[in-house]
Amino acid sequence: MKKYLFLFAVTLSLSAMAQDLATVKTKIFDLAKSYSGQADPDGSKTKSFEPLIAELLALSPSRTMQEKAAAAEGAWKQVWGPYSYNNSGAAPSGLDPDNIFQVISAKGYYTNVGIYDILGLHLIGILKGQYSVAMDEINVEFKQSGLLLEAVPKGYSLADLPALKEQGKLRLLEFPKFLPPVGIKGALLEVYEDEDLRITYGKQVGQPGETLYIMERVQALPY
Repeated sequence: MKKYLFLFAVTLSLSAMAQDLATVKTKIFDLAKSYSGQADPDGSKTKSFEPLIAELLALSPSRTMQEKAAAAEGAWKQVWGPYSYNNSGAAPSGLDPDNIFQVISAKGYYTNVGIYDILGLHLIGILKGQYSVAMDEINVEFKQSGLLLEAVPKGYSLADLPALKEQGKLRLLEFPKFLPPVGIKGALLEVYEDEDLRITYGKQVGQPGETLYIMERVQALPY
């Protein structure tokens, strides 16, 4: 009887932890969505996530960076980030905050996809990079940058574009490799990943500070 009572107590405890975890994740998603499209020049928005992230990690088992990198494979839609890639706090001109994706391959590369509204044109930017997993972070380097020269194929989403590009099914206007962001190096500090939530900090070599990104998993073609 004591054995069954113990197992029952453990089950209840695990169930309560799962409910607590789900509650914290909902709070993180809700906060991220409330900041959609907003920059974070003073870092106050980033700091508002910190208590929730600490609570989330306290409810989750610890994992190595290699395990976190494996869990991050797949397609992600950015729910919130400060939209600043040069630590200025200013959003890139014309960037659509509702259409920013990152698709990560187990083969050691990743692609960022985003829509830019410039002079009435909806331009789809594609930025490919390579990554390698270190003990404490994931090192990244941008390798290719360009614009899609056609509309998103019918029946597919922006998150499918990296796979379609690798299959040679898209026309891309590739920018010269001597122009940034190609050649820029940085690192990702993966904090948390599961079946639908990803939290990571990014940093650029030669630039101070780290940038927080909150992402939601989406379905996409294998990449």
